[in-house]
Amino acid sequence: MRIALSLAALLVSGSAFAAPKDLSGTWLTGDGRAKIRIDRCGPGGSNACGKVVWLKSPSTDTGAPRTDLKNPDPRKRARPIIGLTLLDNLKPEDESFAGEIYNADEGKIYQVSLARESDSELNVQGCMLKVLCGSQTWTRVPDVNQQAAAAPVEAPAKPAKAAAKPAKAAPAPAE
Repeated sequence: MRIALSLAALLVSGSAFAAPKDLSGTWLTGDGRAKIRIDRCGPGGSNACGKVVWLKSPSTDTGAPRTDLKNPDPRKRARPIIGLTLLDNLKPEDESFAGEIYNADEGKIYQVSLARESDSELNVQGCMLKVLCGSQTWTRVPDVNQQAAAAPVEAPAKPAKAAAKPAKAAPAPAE
């Protein structure tokens, strides 16, 4: 009986080591064009979801915010890229999280696997048709709203001095 319990404990603890490392945090994509915030989601927080929180070029040449122009659904093309969910309910699988990633540059969905290489690196492997695959490394960045921090900072306005006397009303025009 003790041997069976010890073996069961080893199997349970062994499977815990195979669980993927938490992906939560903000990650700079391999090309440096976007930052993706990944959080736990789904049933019991066991899955991973990610959305765009920063873009290197957040506006078009005309100054308008970048939108999901390449989306195959015309109703979704006006969605802003900042705040757009790219990773939705990736499920734990061995030492990674697997599911689908939306590529807004192409308006396409790919199979993806994300695995933490270290505290500061995330390996992202994507495949199209399970044959054409590529990978890149995302780098952890501080969890701050850097898009807002990029806006110019203005000096705070000085409070106006209170007028000692109320202004006189203009005389009413004669009829």
